[in-house]
Amino acid sequence: MARTRSIGPSDADVLALRHEVERLRAECEALRSRLELPPESGVERPPLREGRAVPPEGPYAQGDKFNAFYRQVAGILDISADAIVSADDRGVVRRFNRGAENIFGYRATEIIGRPLDILIPERFRKAHRGHMAAFTASRDTSRMMNQRGEIAGLRRDGTEFPAEASIAKLDVSGRPILTIILRDITERKLAEAEHRAHAARIEHAQKLARLGFFVWDDVTGNCLECSPSMAEIFAMPVAAFFEKRGTLAAYMSFVHPDDRARVAQAITQALENAAPYDTEYRCYDDNGVQIHIREIGEPILDETGRQSRTFGAMQDVTALRRTDQTPCRATGYSS
Repeated sequence: MARTRSIGPSDADVLALRHEVERLRAECEALRSRLELPPESGVERPPLREGRAVPPEGPYAQGDKFNAFYRQVAGILDISADAIVSADDRGVVRRFNRGAENIFGYRATEIIGRPLDILIPERFRKAHRGHMAAFTASRDTSRMMNQRGEIAGLRRDGTEFPAEASIAKLDVSGRPILTIILRDITERKLAEAEHRAHAARIEHAQKLARLGFFVWDDVTGNCLECSPSMAEIFAMPVAAFFEKRGTLAAYMSFVHPDDRARVAQAITQALENAAPYDTEYRCYDDNGVQIHIREIGEPILDETGRQSRTFGAMQDVTALRRTDQTPCRATGYSS
């Protein structure tokens, strides 16, 4: 009678599987020792000794709670919105969580076992391999990857995206495992670009209106801020404005002599009453050309309720005054 051949795993297969399980358990333990899980996570920690998990004994002899802890940690890492990707010292992907799937567009089964390079734009791959090798050989255990400049990821569909990432190095059974936590910052970059564009539009509108803003320190009498469009009113760059007119006394020296006392009185009354002011006067730009300025200021109070600074705006109204012979005026709002 013919003997039936067993189709189960061989002893060698079982041994190899056991080794792999032990390796994974060691990697999970090393990763757990680096984690700072918040109390609200609900994860019950196993006993620790000198920052490491105590080998199973006593109530942990069967390893049930010990293994349950690792399953919870793995679950938390898996559902993270950030991409968490682990690679060995050869640059082969070993871990790929759901966040990574969502960000890069690959299923974990498609990417595990493949080179990490597949997730990086081709023009950056050589430099990236150099950085990874240097980090592996260094004594550092973690590092912000953006320290060397902005980084980019490559999706499955071939599109690139800006990212910020950190990397940690874990020693697992004598071999380094590199774990990268990466975040897609596309939305943030778009918001920053829109903010810059909006600021540029405001600055352009100020230039068209010949309008600028300032912040003056009322204690020291020094100008703290001067917008480029305000300095442009006086035909000079911002640095030159601070150098030549950066104190109240210096600025007042460029006000027309016939208007100087009236402007000084308007500012003094505003300071005494912590009140806003609105004044017009003649002064001279950096080329010695006489211009007409409308200046509006309002007080900024410190924590004690005393005025410490003045925020205000200046507008070049020279063109208006050429067609309107209305005398220059100074108006304080104090009662």
